[in-house]
This record gives sequence, C-alpha cells and structure tokens, in this order.
Amino acid sequence: MEGKFSAFLVAILIGLSSVKATPYEVCTSPDFPEPTDLRVTDCEETPCNFHRGKDVYAEVDFMPPQDMTKLTPWVQATVLGGTVNYTLPEQDGCKTLKEGQECPLKKDEKYTFVLDLPILKAYPKVSLFVQLTLLDGDTQEAVACFKIEGKVK
Repeated sequence: MEGKFSAFLVAILIGLSSVKATPYEVCTSPDFPEPTDLRVTDCEETPCNFHRGKDVYAEVDFMPPQDMTKLTPWVQATVLGGTVNYTLPEQDGCKTLKEGQECPLKKDEKYTFVLDLPILKAYPKVSLFVQLTLLDGDTQEAVACFKIEGKVK
C-alpha cells in the first residue's frame, strides 16, 4: 500500500512541476506592479491561442502592496489599433480568488486571482493584446497588471 501511495505522490509532483509560467509584458505605467506569476492554460509561449467557443483559464499570483477589502478586475483588449473594455462575468475579484482565499487581503501576502474568460464563437479571428489589471476596489489603485499577446482562432 505504501508503494502505491509513493507512486501516486511522485505522479502528482511531476504533474505540478510541469505547470509552466506564461510569458507576459509589463504594463506601461510605472504605477502598475506586475504579478508574481501568471499561468494561462495551454499557453507557455506567446501568442496564446484563444479558441472560439471555449474559455481561457488563467491564474494570476499577486501580492497586494496594501491591505484591501475589495478586488476589482479590469480587462482591456487591443485589436486592430483600438482598445475596448471587456466586461467579465464576475466583477467582484474577491469571489474569484483561488479556493480557500478571501477578502480582506493582507499587504504582501500571496494571493491567486482565477480568471475564466469566455471566448465567444461570434468573436472574429484576430490577433490582439489582452491587458488585465487588478484594482483595489476602494482606491482604484492597480495592485497587479500584465499584457499578453494572443490570437483568436
């Protein structure tokens, strides 16, 4: 029995070690801190492929620079020279933190924001940049921001 458990544990550890960070660009504003890590499903290099009719799943690790009671995600897409806001299905970032995490958030502690972004079939096949900014919901100050290049397919 112990041998089976050890093999199971090794398999889990190998699986966890194969999860790789997704490369991203730092937001252009110096006031916007970058996340400590970003993982987008099936995207280990850019541009990321976003398939119409499927969701993009991402985990964003960040450390708030101050205590916070509210977390607000703000997504923008830049495509064909224009930038548009993308409204997420859930605007309360506290509700989309990794399981076991909740608001209020403590300064300099690690949290994981979970993003589940629907890519509708109606979207055109285009190249784009997606920027996610996590904001302190009270002050509207950025606590983490990144951009990734993608292609809607």
